[in-house]
Amino acid sequence: MVNWNLMRQFGVVHGSRNVLGSRPKTPIDWFKLYQQHKKYIFGVKKITVQWAQSGPGHAGIRHFQYYQAPPIIFWNKDIEWKKIKLNKGQPSLTVEFTNGTKKSIDVLNKHSDEITRLFESIVANK
Repeated sequence: MVNWNLMRQFGVVHGSRNVLGSRPKTPIDWFKLYQQHKKYIFGVKKITVQWAQSGPGHAGIRHFQYYQAPPIIFWNKDIEWKKIKLNKGQPSLTVEFTNGTKKSIDVLNKHSDEITRLFESIVANK
Protein backbone atom coordinates (compact mmCIF):
# COMPACT_ATOMS: atom_id res chain seq x y z
CA MET A 1 0.00 0.00 0.00
CA VAL A 2 1.41 3.39 -1.03
CA ASN A 3 1.16 6.24 1.43
CA TRP A 4 0.11 9.01 -0.98
CA ASN A 5 -0.14 11.60 1.78
CA LEU A 6 3.53 11.13 2.59
CA MET A 7 4.47 11.12 -1.09
CA ARG A 8 2.42 14.26 -1.78
CA GLN A 9 4.35 16.11 0.93
CA PHE A 10 7.44 15.92 -1.26
CA GLY A 11 5.82 16.81 -4.55
CA VAL A 12 4.97 13.33 -5.87
CA VAL A 13 1.58 13.44 -7.57
CA HIS A 14 -0.55 10.29 -7.96
CA GLY A 15 -0.04 8.86 -11.44
CA SER A 16 3.06 10.93 -12.24
CA ARG A 17 6.76 10.13 -12.36
CA ASN A 18 9.41 11.87 -10.33
CA VAL A 19 13.12 12.35 -10.97
CA LEU A 20 13.81 8.81 -9.77
CA GLY A 21 11.69 7.49 -12.65
CA SER A 22 9.06 5.75 -10.53
CA ARG A 23 7.38 5.82 -7.16
CA PRO A 24 9.75 5.51 -4.21
CA LYS A 25 9.39 1.99 -2.79
CA THR A 26 12.33 1.45 -0.46
CA PRO A 27 13.71 3.65 2.33
CA ILE A 28 16.71 4.37 0.10
CA ASP A 29 14.40 5.66 -2.66
CA TRP A 30 12.59 7.85 -0.14
CA PHE A 31 15.89 9.25 1.10
CA LYS A 32 16.95 10.04 -2.49
CA LEU A 33 13.68 11.92 -2.93
CA TYR A 34 14.24 13.81 0.34
CA GLN A 35 17.74 14.78 -0.81
CA GLN A 36 16.30 16.50 -3.89
CA HIS A 37 14.44 18.89 -1.57
CA LYS A 38 17.22 19.53 0.95
CA LYS A 39 16.99 22.96 2.66
CA TYR A 40 19.14 23.85 5.65
CA ILE A 41 18.21 26.90 7.71
CA PHE A 42 20.59 28.51 10.20
CA GLY A 43 19.89 31.01 12.95
CA VAL A 44 16.17 30.22 13.22
CA LYS A 45 14.65 29.12 16.53
CA LYS A 46 10.94 28.81 15.74
CA ILE A 47 8.57 29.00 12.76
CA THR A 48 4.86 29.63 13.28
CA VAL A 49 2.32 29.05 10.51
CA GLN A 50 -1.20 30.37 11.06
CA TRP A 51 -4.24 29.91 8.81
CA ALA A 52 -7.99 29.36 8.84
CA GLN A 53 -9.53 26.01 7.89
CA SER A 54 -11.55 27.64 5.13
CA GLY A 55 -12.07 30.96 3.51
CA PRO A 56 -10.66 32.97 0.64
CA GLY A 57 -6.95 33.69 0.58
CA HIS A 58 -5.85 30.86 2.88
CA ALA A 59 -5.12 28.15 0.29
CA GLY A 60 -1.56 29.32 -0.37
CA ILE A 61 -0.42 29.00 3.24
CA ARG A 62 -2.18 25.63 3.59
CA HIS A 63 -0.40 24.35 0.47
CA PHE A 64 2.89 25.72 1.81
CA GLN A 65 2.35 23.81 5.05
CA TYR A 66 1.39 20.56 3.32
CA TYR A 67 3.82 20.52 0.39
CA GLN A 68 6.78 22.91 0.84
CA ALA A 69 7.24 22.69 4.63
CA PRO A 70 7.92 18.93 5.06
CA PRO A 71 11.43 19.07 3.53
CA ILE A 72 12.25 22.07 5.74
CA ILE A 73 10.99 20.18 8.81
CA PHE A 74 12.78 16.96 7.78
CA TRP A 75 16.21 18.58 7.33
CA ASN A 76 15.99 21.04 10.26
CA LYS A 77 15.08 19.00 13.33
CA ASP A 78 16.34 21.69 15.75
CA ILE A 79 13.76 24.27 14.59
CA GLU A 80 10.46 24.31 16.45
CA TRP A 81 7.54 24.26 13.98
CA LYS A 82 4.16 25.42 15.26
CA LYS A 83 0.86 25.24 13.36
CA ILE A 84 -2.10 27.37 14.42
CA LYS A 85 -5.44 26.60 12.78
CA LEU A 86 -8.04 29.30 13.33
CA ASN A 87 -11.76 29.49 12.70
CA LYS A 88 -11.33 33.01 11.36
CA GLY A 89 -8.36 35.30 11.14
CA GLN A 90 -5.45 36.54 9.11
CA PRO A 91 -3.03 33.92 7.72
CA SER A 92 0.60 34.57 8.55
CA LEU A 93 4.06 33.05 8.67
CA THR A 94 6.26 34.15 11.58
CA VAL A 95 9.96 33.38 11.88
CA GLU A 96 11.70 33.78 15.25
CA PHE A 97 15.48 33.95 15.10
CA THR A 98 17.97 32.78 17.72
CA ASN A 99 18.87 36.40 18.57
CA GLY A 100 15.26 37.02 19.67
CA THR A 101 13.98 39.04 16.72
CA LYS A 102 10.80 38.07 14.89
CA LYS A 103 9.72 38.68 11.32
CA SER A 104 6.19 38.06 10.09
CA ILE A 105 4.83 37.72 6.56
CA ASP A 106 1.25 38.53 5.60
CA VAL A 107 0.36 35.65 3.29
CA LEU A 108 -3.26 36.44 2.49
CA ASN A 109 -4.00 35.72 -1.21
CA LYS A 110 -0.44 34.55 -1.93
CA HIS A 111 0.50 31.37 -3.80
CA SER A 112 2.55 28.73 -1.97
CA ASP A 113 5.57 29.26 -4.27
CA GLU A 114 5.50 32.99 -3.54
CA ILE A 115 5.31 32.25 0.20
CA THR A 116 8.33 29.94 -0.16
CA ARG A 117 10.34 32.69 -1.91
CA LEU A 118 9.37 35.24 0.77
CA PHE A 119 10.29 32.77 3.53
CA GLU A 120 13.68 32.04 1.95
CA SER A 121 14.43 35.76 1.54
CA ILE A 122 13.56 36.48 5.19
CA VAL A 123 15.76 33.62 6.41
CA ALA A 124 18.63 34.72 4.16
CA ASN A 125 18.44 38.39 5.24
CA LYS A 126 17.87 37.79 8.99
